[in-house]
Amino acid sequence: MGVIPIKKINNTIFDHSRVFIAYQAGFTKIPLIWEDKKLNWELCQICIKWCKDERRYSIADLKERVTDQKDYEIAWYKRCNDLHKS
Repeated sequence: MGVIPIKKINNTIFDHSRVFIAYQAGFTKIPLIWEDKKLNWELCQICIKWCKDERRYSIADLKERVTDQKDYEIAWYKRCNDLHKS
């Protein structure tokens, strides 16, 4: 699996989607490392707010949200396009 990068913004630790894949595979422990790459912090804060608004506080909260790639892309791109318009 390799080491998965995580970041912290204010008091919220957020992770890569690979954490969910590990969760689905039954991992109870995974190797993590603090990410040092620069990110779009404003976008990260918006995504964190989206998760909190939908009461998604842990990776396990996403298990009922799994969809196929095509539906995901349609929904995600629409959400991001709407964000950019506003």
